[in-house]
Amino acid sequence: MRQYQTLEQNYRTAKVNEIQALNTAANALMQSDQNLDARLSAAKAASLIQSAAWVNVETQDRVRLTVQKMQKVTSDAKQKESTKLLDYDRSIAGICDQLNNHLLNHPKTLEEITVCQTPILLSQASSMLIARGEELAKSGDVNAAIVQFQQAKKWNAQLALNPKTTAQKLADRGEGKRLIAEGEKLAQADNIEGAIAKFQTAQKLGTDLNIDPRLKAQQLAATALIHTGEESARKGDIQTAIAHFNRAKLLAPTLKVSARSWNTLCWFGSLHQQATDVMDACEKAVAFSPTPEFANYQNSRGIARAIAGDRPGAITDLQASLSSTDNPQRKAQQQRWISILRKGDLPTNIDIQQLLNNK
Repeated sequence: MRQYQTLEQNYRTAKVNEIQALNTAANALMQSDQNLDARLSAAKAASLIQSAAWVNVETQDRVRLTVQKMQKVTSDAKQKESTKLLDYDRSIAGICDQLNNHLLNHPKTLEEITVCQTPILLSQASSMLIARGEELAKSGDVNAAIVQFQQAKKWNAQLALNPKTTAQKLADRGEGKRLIAEGEKLAQADNIEGAIAKFQTAQKLGTDLNIDPRLKAQQLAATALIHTGEESARKGDIQTAIAHFNRAKLLAPTLKVSARSWNTLCWFGSLHQQATDVMDACEKAVAFSPTPEFANYQNSRGIARAIAGDRPGAITDLQASLSSTDNPQRKAQQQRWISILRKGDLPTNIDIQQLLNNK
């Protein structure tokens, strides 16, 4: 019994010392115009007194006076005619009002400062806790999320959520998104099987892909191959570009390759003297071309036909494209090539090189 009394006395002494230290700090901070920290220290001291009615009267009075003086300073700053100390309850309410935004963003501090825990503030703070809990859960920190949700329910009993279940569902959702992102990178690097494994694991966690994992991986890989093929074409490595395009179509036969992509292969393949090899791309560029770009892609096919020796086809394309363009440089180039073709000749390497340089 005596040991318990000693422990209790030591606890109370430590608590009084803590209150006094907070009160002293509040006064010092107030004197140095560190108002936020001063209010926080005073509010913490007042909260400790609120939860410990046995604190000696002298300590209580000192804290009350600090709170009242602090609020009088604030009042004086707004109303020069104020000369009296506000009563303690009004002073506490004023300090809490000034701390409102800070406490909303610092729930652990709000948990300490019980004197400011109004139903409205706790309800608002619970919403902040829910938002933070969701972020933590989605990032994979389930335990930290549960703590946030539990505190939110403590402050707002009307919340209809199970902290553990909600945290785990959100964690699974977040992990699913991460797995999909990893799978997409693998697919784009042509690691299709690795991508499929990631997508399937994401599905097991409840993530809806809206598409079969293998089909998704193949489409992503095919799209990446098209882009890589375009880069190869621009660099003049036409056979590698063609191989990328062909593999893309094998992987994903239903993939819609844009007319722009086909035209890139057509144009650079032609200018690098491989027009026959890319003629299919030229045909697709024209066939799939949106109206605004039709003349451009028809011009590309015309160039390819000319280089491949198809004079009639080239003249038809270039003549049609000529009537649709306002670009003086292109008009001059098309007229020159049409003139050469009508004479029964074919463009020279110099003519082709000029196009490549201009491009």
